[in-house]
Amino acid sequence: MKTILITLILLTNLFSDQNNSTFFGIKQTTQDSCKTFTQKDGSTFKGVISGKEFFTYIELDNGYIALFNKTTGQYEYAIVKNQKLQASGISVNTNPIPKEIKKIPEELLEQLQEQAFKKHL
Repeated sequence: MKTILITLILLTNLFSDQNNSTFFGIKQTTQDSCKTFTQKDGSTFKGVISGKEFFTYIELDNGYIALFNKTTGQYEYAIVKNQKLQASGISVNTNPIPKEIKKIPEELLEQLQEQAFKKHL
């Protein structure tokens, strides 16, 4: 019993360092959930990590969604393609924002999150 309690405390401490994290599938947000993200070129932007488990993304101050693209090593605007949230190839700090980048409605994000969850069952 002590081992389980200690493990639970350690896991809680591990996740409490994050502004927005999931713990047993429950979204946790602190009051200061806005983070600064740094691009490869040193430029920065602010956003809030959202989602849970197998589906996380960054909500930007301007209402757009961003994802980290491991291939390019950059944060990029997100698009929905083939019913999946994907990086667009367009860096978050691109100005002006290209017309093909659209704001993704909250309802659609929830649907995509539910699909991602079902896929991993």
